[in-house]
Amino acid sequence: MKTVYLVRHSKAESDNPLMKDIKRVLTRVGIERAEKMALILTGNYILPDLIFSSNAARAYQTAVIFARQFGIPVKKIEIDHLLYGCHYHYYNELVSFLNNGISSVMIVGHNPAISHAVSDLIKKEIDYLPPCGIACIGYETENWEKLSYPDTFEILDPRILLK
Repeated sequence: MKTVYLVRHSKAESDNPLMKDIKRVLTRVGIERAEKMALILTGNYILPDLIFSSNAARAYQTAVIFARQFGIPVKKIEIDHLLYGCHYHYYNELVSFLNNGISSVMIVGHNPAISHAVSDLIKKEIDYLPPCGIACIGYETENWEKLSYPDTFEILDPRILLK
């Protein structure tokens, strides 16, 4: 079984013409949401083997919150500069090259690419992944290169779960 957790970064500061987009950080609400969503995952015994994050501040902050909740050392988060501003196909490429000894991976990234990647991986169109939304996608395979139609799929939506 292989599992992919695609996480859209949590709620970030609004665009500011005086600040580069890549440096935008999470708001207080964004931090709280990420903490609560990470707690939901650990409550369901979900612990990824590996975490990738975009190099954008808001995505990395989100990844750090999840890693700390999972008990994963922050230095083990793989920062991938290509996740910032990439085409959605890159998510598929990243997953397909994983070592088959890894059972689950979490990737923290950005819209619109992450929402399109979810649609592509589940073979079904979704509107979009909300901030700090998590797509949990499971495949009955032992080979990352052979992901096809998922066997399990769920979107964890903080707008519903954290009311």
